[in-house]
Amino acid sequence: MQIKYVVNEFGPAFLSTFNYVIGEVTKAVTVNAQSQTLPSITLVFSAALLASKVLHDLVYQDLPEFFEDHLKEFMEGCHALLTAEHPLLLIARDNNSVLVELRASVCDILNLFLEKYDEEFGPYLGTLLHDVWGLLIKCGPQPYFDPLIITASHFLTSVITGPSHKMMQDSAVLKDICEKIVIPNIQLREADEEMFEGDPEEFIRLDIEGSDMDTRRRAAHDLVKGLTKYFEGPTTAVF
Repeated sequence: MQIKYVVNEFGPAFLSTFNYVIGEVTKAVTVNAQSQTLPSITLVFSAALLASKVLHDLVYQDLPEFFEDHLKEFMEGCHALLTAEHPLLLIARDNNSVLVELRASVCDILNLFLEKYDEEFGPYLGTLLHDVWGLLIKCGPQPYFDPLIITASHFLTSVITGPSHKMMQDSAVLKDICEKIVIPNIQLREADEEMFEGDPEEFIRLDIEGSDMDTRRRAAHDLVKGLTKYFEGPTTAVF
């Protein structure tokens, strides 16, 4: 009760801050990139990352009344953060992972809502699922994408195995999941080859002994396993 009281009292101030940060991110991606610098853009997206982590922690234990009443604003903010891109961050992402971290953090929020507050989350699922789907397809094989691919795949798996699985029943959708998400993430990458050459025992330990819970291959494996719950026939036909 005390935690719920504190969170409800803190809610209005946090919502104001959250909306301000979303506004700054929106402004950053719409202003001419030539007038901006990488440090200034990184600062804006880092603030958004912190805001997303705070939101996750505030609703982790329970969904306070204030947050439920203003869920539309928070989910619209999550949509804005998932779709926000900036050319400076895209160019520099080999050395600057704030954009990937932000998107992964938002996916953590979506996973939480889908698992604990699915009824309240339902009206926003379609839009956010589309956002996550798009990110998974666009992610390349580079290791810095791994945290996003893992948490986004977990979200997709939860949708496929949950009450909203009928959203994914179209055969073309299932085909895209298998060909554009699963297969690219189980393939041997250059980073995997380097690891095998540098430390073959560690590679085998991670890949064979079942300790790869935090790898994109494990996430892809879980996704295929989830697909077979309701769509075993169509999934088998693709492979």
